Amino acid sequence: MKAFVHTLAVVLLGFTLAGSLAVVHERPAHADRDLVTRVDFIAWSGINPDTFCVRIRDAQAGNKLEVRQITNPLPVVSVAVTDETEQGVFRGPQFAPWSFIVAGKAGTTAPNGWKVFGQFERAAALFRVGVTNGRQSLEIGRMQPRPDAVGGGFAKATLRTAYWSPDSTRVVVIVNHRTGGAWPLDLDEPQGFKIGK
Repeated sequence: MKAFVHTLAVVLLGFTLAGSLAVVHERPAHADRDLVTRVDFIAWSGINPDTFCVRIRDAQAGNKLEVRQITNPLPVVSVAVTDETEQGVFRGPQFAPWSFIVAGKAGTTAPNGWKVFGQFERAAALFRVGVTNGRQSLEIGRMQPRPDAVGGGFAKATLRTAYWSPDSTRVVVIVNHRTGGAWPLDLDEPQGFKIGK
């Protein structure tokens, strides 16, 4: 009887440890994938030049289309979509009135040759966005880096890409916020800025 109880205890301990290890190893394997968000620029509005449309791709929360405006960090309209519903939503009553038909020029160089750049300042906890014509530079806006939940500091912010209006007076920057560690963050954030008045 003692041998049976001892064997049963060993088997149960083995199952418990195996289950615990499975839980420990399962969570981090999904963490990297779940905390990745990407932004795709769709178009500028043909009605209001300060308005643009983006697609937010998030493996955990799902995709959404958003209407955004220059200097406003929050979306004006945000609608969850799937691959099957996206075109219907985009042509529907929430997005059609904006007439998103103006293509953006992708890249850090504007149609007129200006270049947009970003500068992360960890000590000041901000990300500066500027433009240069090769001779002079001008700061056009600032963004706050995302907090690093683990370290208590801020995620490293970098300029991933940009999308220009045809007249080079407006630019949407896609800034990536990234942290390391066991629960890394890899998040794109769009924000629009106007050059000049």
